[in-house]
This record gives sequence, C-alpha cells and structure tokens, in this order.
Amino acid sequence: MNISISGAPGTGKSSLSAALAARGWSVISAGSIMRRHAEELGVSITEMQSLAEGEDIDYRIDRSVSDTPASSTSRYLIDARMGWAFSPMCLSVQVCCSPEIAGARVYAATRQSEAYASAEEATAALLARQQAEVERYRRLYGGISYTDDVFDIVERAALAMEGESRNGTIGLFREEHYWLSNMYETTVEFEGLRYGSSEAAYQAQKFLDPAIKEQVSRMDGKSAKKFADTLQPREDWLGMRRSVMERVVMAKFSQNEELRRKLVCDTEGFWLEEGNTWGDAYFGVITSEVTGRPFGANVLGRTLMKVRRELSGRPRLGA
Repeated sequence: MNISISGAPGTGKSSLSAALAARGWSVISAGSIMRRHAEELGVSITEMQSLAEGEDIDYRIDRSVSDTPASSTSRYLIDARMGWAFSPMCLSVQVCCSPEIAGARVYAATRQSEAYASAEEATAALLARQQAEVERYRRLYGGISYTDDVFDIVERAALAMEGESRNGTIGLFREEHYWLSNMYETTVEFEGLRYGSSEAAYQAQKFLDPAIKEQVSRMDGKSAKKFADTLQPREDWLGMRRSVMERVVMAKFSQNEELRRKLVCDTEGFWLEEGNTWGDAYFGVITSEVTGRPFGANVLGRTLMKVRRELSGRPRLGA
C-alpha cells in the first residue's frame, strides 16, 4: 500500500518522508524536484513558483505520481501537496502546523534554495509561497483542498490549530464526557425510526433492508454494533459512512436541548478527540506502536466539532 503526504511548506513532510525512507519506503518528493530545479536555475524556491507558471513542472510531477505502481504490497511514499488527488489508491495523510512553527523549521534547515535571515522572514516567505501555489493549482486543477475530509489521517504538529483549540483537548469520551460518545443512551429519531442511541442509528444505516433497521432500532449501542459486524453492509457503505455519521450526530444533538447546550457551551474552545484502545484510527485516535504518539483521522471528534459550530451559529474559525 502506498502513502501520500500532503501539507503546507514547512509542516514536516520531508522529515516524515526521511523517517519512512529509512524503513525501506521509496520516496517520490515533489518538493525535492522543485528545489532541484531551483538550484539548477540559481533562484529561490519562492521565485521558482513564478517560473513554474510557464513550464510543465507541475504536470511532470503529476505524471510521476499518477504512474506510481499501486498494489497491496507496494511501498511508495508520495510527498506531494496534490498527491492524494493523483494517487487515489493510497492512504492519504495531511500534516499541519502553525505558520510560525513552519517558518522556524525551514529557517533551521539551511537549504540552499531556502536561505533566510530569520525565522520571521522564513514564515513570510512560506506564506507567500503557499498563496502562489494555491493560485497556480486553482488555474491548473480548478481548485485545491486542505480540508480534513479529503484525507484519511490528519497529523497535528501542534495543538493550537488556527485558534480551533483555546482551552485544551477532551480526549476521552468517558465518565463526565461519556455523553459525547455514540454509545450514550438518548433517543435519536432518524429516517422514520426511533433509536436508543446514535450508535444504533448509525449501525442501522449499513443496511437497506427495513426489517434489519427496525430490528437494530430495538438494540442498545453495543448490541447494535456487535450485530451489524456479523452482516454484510451495503456495497456503497464505505463511501457514505462519514456523511451518515454527520447526520446521525446532528440528529442526536439537535433533538436533545440539554445535549445541545452541553456541546455548544461546555466544550466551547476544546479540541474533541475520541481516544480509544480498540484500534479505530478512522473515527478516533490511537497510539502508534512505532512512535508512541497518537494518530488517527478522528472523524467522530471532527464531526462533533462541526456539529458544534453549526448549532452555535458561528462560522468556522479561519473561514
């Protein structure tokens, strides 16, 4: 299986690529290709962005990415901002950090094509470079996405993400925060049926048969999940499971005024993260056996924060 790594300049993609290369992965790096061209021409990486406007550098990089062999046994690491789009049969990872952290990293790296007098100068140059890339990609591809939902895993280099987390992290949906869990017992009406939890409502949507949905509606969350795991889900389930989760969670909190108040008021300013020990790195966050660090797509936590924004009536931070 191949891995694509995306992220703004200075977020640590090259360091992550080097670590995986040391473990035997073959690396295809768009940044290295671009820096090599810059050094050959004797220009800075920011100036190279302007030169790329009239050349086919982007298309050559895209070809290299799309031509990368992909199979269950392949081990290619694609370090490219748009790698997730041109290599869809891969695990897509987004790495991110604040512009100040990115600038400090690039300033310390002392690359020939990226020499700066200070970390502040590096930060300003990276922001200009990122804007140039966004504008160039918009012309080439019709748009560029840095939203979390196009990636399988989002790795945060720092907790403070553009003001999203001011108060800290709620990392376990247990005990006093158990009401955030889908297993929490509360009535959820969804598509004509009444469920005893959002977990049961979610599990029922895996099936088209109304009789199975009705059967699941009479189960608690744990029983519903256990029962659903014994059956074959609908063929299009993987492609729709995230949108179903968002709709179910919205139903849970919009239909219960007390839960809505707790989500909007009690968790305001907190990053919500479903840490778990059962290995679910898609809906939650688990601890890596290799690095000892937490990782995961945290889809449930992100869904809760999205619902919180919508129910509070406030626009998304940074929008």
